[in-house]
Amino acid sequence: MPLRLTVVIVLVLGSLQSLAQSPADVLSSDAYVRLPVPGQKNAAAFMTLRNRAEKDRVLTSVSCSCAAKAELHSHRNEGGVMKMRREASVKLPAAGSFEFAPGGWHIMLLDFNRALRTGDAVDITLSFANGDTLQVPAVTKSVFDSSDHQHHH
Repeated sequence: MPLRLTVVIVLVLGSLQSLAQSPADVLSSDAYVRLPVPGQKNAAAFMTLRNRAEKDRVLTSVSCSCAAKAELHSHRNEGGVMKMRREASVKLPAAGSFEFAPGGWHIMLLDFNRALRTGDAVDITLSFANGDTLQVPAVTKSVFDSSDHQHHH
């Protein structure tokens, strides 16, 4: 087999494989990263995931282009005390949705690897138990961006 044909076959098979690994039944919306406060290197990401499949999907890990490490975290009220805990996975219910939101479940981004400003784009990669991955584009926001925040000079 000529080398050129072999290369084309490998490229086509590689393309088909990458298409198969992106779950068409999971959609993300409203993804954003809350920037760390000055002096901190950790922050959180939030989004809504919708599972259009008729079976549960299990999110087992996350990564982000802006951080050395990313983890799934829950945030619960236990006896009047808010506790954050690292979780091994998140179940996306069949034909349902799951929300990562401030004060609840979130994606913890640890050790930011570059300086980011409001409006910068980052990529969050979601990895599922069945081997699928989903690339989610997210925009960065600061707690200081809100319209009700007063700037004092």
